[in-house]
Amino acid sequence: MKYSKIFLVLFSIALGSCKDDLIQPEVLSNMDRVSAWRGQSYFTDIPSIVFEARSNAVVASNDSLVFIIGSGLMGDQTSYEMWQYFPRESKMKPTYRNVPESVVGAIGFMLKGECYYGLGYAASGFRNSIYVNRFGNWSGIATFPGNARSGSVAFVINNKAYVGLGSSGTFYQDLYEYNPITQSWRKMTNFPGVGRSDACAFVLNGKAYVGTGYDGSHYLNDFYEFNPTTNQWIQIDNLPGVERDDAVAFAFEKRGYVGTGWNNIVGVLSDMYEFNAQTGSWREAPKFSNTGRLAAVAFTYNGKAYVGTGNNAVDLKDFWVSK
Repeated sequence: MKYSKIFLVLFSIALGSCKDDLIQPEVLSNMDRVSAWRGQSYFTDIPSIVFEARSNAVVASNDSLVFIIGSGLMGDQTSYEMWQYFPRESKMKPTYRNVPESVVGAIGFMLKGECYYGLGYAASGFRNSIYVNRFGNWSGIATFPGNARSGSVAFVINNKAYVGLGSSGTFYQDLYEYNPITQSWRKMTNFPGVGRSDACAFVLNGKAYVGTGYDGSHYLNDFYEFNPTTNQWIQIDNLPGVERDDAVAFAFEKRGYVGTGWNNIVGVLSDMYEFNAQTGSWREAPKFSNTGRLAAVAFTYNGKAYVGTGNNAVDLKDFWVSK
């Protein structure tokens, strides 16, 4: 049984790799593709402090920093924890930069070297606050202009952040751009698919690709491309495989990857698919380990892709690496 879905709409989260854009090589080859996954061992920086199993966590990363911000769910509890992950050294370190609100269904991203975290659901209701961590201290930015919500998507293109979709009982299609220079939000063209929560997103070649999720009645596999320069969306081919929510998504070299997640008929998923923006087509990618999961985190770092945490009947704390 899917653990996190006992929360259904109220406790939803969108997961993906929300990271600063990378300079990518122009030539596509088999060597550029995600390969078979293998377990990634790690140790905590302070042995007496344990990185506990969790699902619905939030990741923010760039070329040199990876943060697990907020804890998501650990059993039925949330936490204010913030951890820094050092994949090269296989080390996990508590930062003591605790997040200002303990919520489920938050978003996180890295913008110009700073961590952002916000939205989500707490016992007292839905949130529309977003915070930035500067020099180890959290402070609020301009309030998110849409309705308070959880289960949104967030991605970064050209040093601007984009936040939208999600649910507060109503399932949203809106999208907003945050400019850190002017510290202001701008309304963008609405997402053309049905409103949804628990969608995922990745960025390739200055465009975002957003899809999957749950609309309150159906699990989804449709996908759309967003061009921030023209402020326009176009529909692309559906994700192969079953409809799902709580999937992971990340960009690796010149391709996007989507996999894992949850479908109410099949259950927890471990399949993964690769998107080629040059051809506009999907193909099957190496299956994600033997431990399917939902509500995991994913990111790329130093030429490798990582997936970790999540839930598969129990919360998980393992990490897996490809290539």
